[in-house]
Amino acid sequence: MHPVLDVHSHASCAEQIRALQRCHERAPLGRFVGACNAHKRALDACFRAEKVARRAANKQTADLHKRTRARPERTDGARRSE
Repeated sequence: MHPVLDVHSHASCAEQIRALQRCHERAPLGRFVGACNAHKRALDACFRAEKVARRAANKQTADLHKRTRARPERTDGARRSE
């Protein structure tokens, strides 16, 4: 399965999306027996690359927020173990 094939949501995979859609149009029944598998594999690889890039960006943002967030000080005078 793949997500919705929306070119606007997956701009970096637009060419692979169009190629798979063209293949499905040319071979409406062939897609059920593997006629479009090469295009599908290329699209899957592109989606994986998008996911890796998105995950790295999210981690970088989370790390930035973690570093810049002010940590509350304890009021009982005890030291915090770090």
